[in-house]
Amino acid sequence: MSDAATSSHVRRLASRVERTTARFMDEAARGGQSVADLPSMRLPWYEVRDEAGGPGGDPATVLIYDEIGGSFGVTAKDFAVALEKITAPTIHLRINSPGGSLFDAIAIYNTLHHHPARVVVYVDALAASAASLIAMGGDEIVMMPGSQLMIHDASAVEDGNAADMRAMSAFLDRQSDNVADIYRLRGGGEAGEWRELMLAETWMFAAEAVDMGLADRVEIVAPAPAPEASISGTTPRMKAKAVIRIGRKRRRADSSAASSIPMPPSCLAFANSTIKIAFLAASPISMMLPIWT
Repeated sequence: MSDAATSSHVRRLASRVERTTARFMDEAARGGQSVADLPSMRLPWYEVRDEAGGPGGDPATVLIYDEIGGSFGVTAKDFAVALEKITAPTIHLRINSPGGSLFDAIAIYNTLHHHPARVVVYVDALAASAASLIAMGGDEIVMMPGSQLMIHDASAVEDGNAADMRAMSAFLDRQSDNVADIYRLRGGGEAGEWRELMLAETWMFAAEAVDMGLADRVEIVAPAPAPEASISGTTPRMKAKAVIRIGRKRRRADSSAASSIPMPPSCLAFANSTIKIAFLAASPISMMLPIWT
């Protein structure tokens, strides 16, 4: 089936399975787990730094830099427990996430509201889908240069007959209306207007997110000073280009020299066996993930 004939939801699900498989393999490799351990594994998606802050009331930092919660990730309860341990007066919550579980995101959004610290959300690169919902829980929302917000309707995978599908459709509409109301609380206007933007899957660059009321400001980063011409008449940028050209020539020369050296038969056999072992180790994980979902 061509990409054009495949729904965006199916493509999104396939991409999620691929990403999750890669994360499981990476986590298993780091922890030394086997395939048998995978059903009990939970993928981390946040990190808390400096719970008590530093001297002089320095802020604690919380990173959300991966897919949030869901069937494979640690739960919103784990996040809430970790957040309660923070005693710093200010929390800097930094986000770069494609989204994740809707219900976990709502729980985290409200957990942020419950915390006595002042929460400053920094969108470092992407706060999409459920991650954009979490961002709304900050007392201040700051878009870093080049960062983006994305809002869209809730989605799910259903198995059943026509009645089941109609019930799921109605359920998703209600969930999306609920999310639209949270955006309304932050950005103003009517919930129906936000729902229309969600249906259209709206992407906002930093300044656009501020204009639409979903962020307070764009972080100002001082530009680098204008390059000055050197005595030889070349600017730093021109010098950098020359260095890049020289580096490319050297890599091509090294590559040509290396390709002329034959690989010993013993090394070639070892490389082939290593590739086969890696493939066999990866295959069960790839096959099992769709069953777990």
